[in-house]
Amino acid sequence: MSAITMFQSGLLKQGGSMGYGYVRKTTDEFNILGDYGHGHGFELVTCEVTRPLARVQLRIYRESEPGTPFKIEKKRVRIVKEAV
Repeated sequence: MSAITMFQSGLLKQGGSMGYGYVRKTTDEFNILGDYGHGHGFELVTCEVTRPLARVQLRIYRESEPGTPFKIEKKRVRIVKEAV
């Protein structure tokens, strides 16, 4: 069986490995944190699932609340399988 046929049938993955591919056990979350100066440090303001969406939200928060420091924090969250 040629490599092209194996790739088309799903036996050969794009990286060149045989068998089953890697399944991620985590997903990424991008938290927007703001420090409002109450002595508690940075607090969670909102959360996005992609970095581009988080950067848009960060820009919006910085424009609407000048003088308040904001930052993006990337977190890995375990994917929980639902019971059948």
